[in-house]
Amino acid sequence: MRSGTLLSASIAKGPAQRLRTSNGQGSSSPNSPSLSESPSGGGGKVLVVDVLVVVVVADSSKVVVVDGRIKDMIISGGENIYPAEIENLIYELPQVAEAAVIGVRDEKWGEVGRAVVVVKESRSVTADEIIDHLKGRLAKYKIPKTVAFTDQLPRNAAGKVLKNILRKEHF
Repeated sequence: MRSGTLLSASIAKGPAQRLRTSNGQGSSSPNSPSLSESPSGGGGKVLVVDVLVVVVVADSSKVVVVDGRIKDMIISGGENIYPAEIENLIYELPQVAEAAVIGVRDEKWGEVGRAVVVVKESRSVTADEIIDHLKGRLAKYKIPKTVAFTDQLPRNAAGKVLKNILRKEHF
């Protein structure tokens, strides 16, 4: 887990948020920006809000922590959906090389999830197989409504998926 300053934490009240600054190259500082600093952080730093979701399984024997970005959160029908939780389950499929979940516009719900998947070479998987894998593992509203396939996910120089580009391509 990356270092950072924890702003709030409560399992009963929802996700914790961690505020940190980053130079945009993958390294981070636990020092929060000053109030006079611009939202972009100035001096080459950007403000990053991480989401940490803690889930206790019914028998209390397992704890799952999902780490993602607040800006990646999907709000569907007033419910918060954290893409990292869904992506981790999609990666369980041996046919999947890469996966990203983004929010796309929906007339009824505001936003719904769309999984963007890269299939491993010489393997195959269908959208239905991916959706079926998620059923019973996630609440129904968290399951992406659509699955799109691509040859590769856009990444920055540090190797992070550029979800803003995916959202532009799929909105």
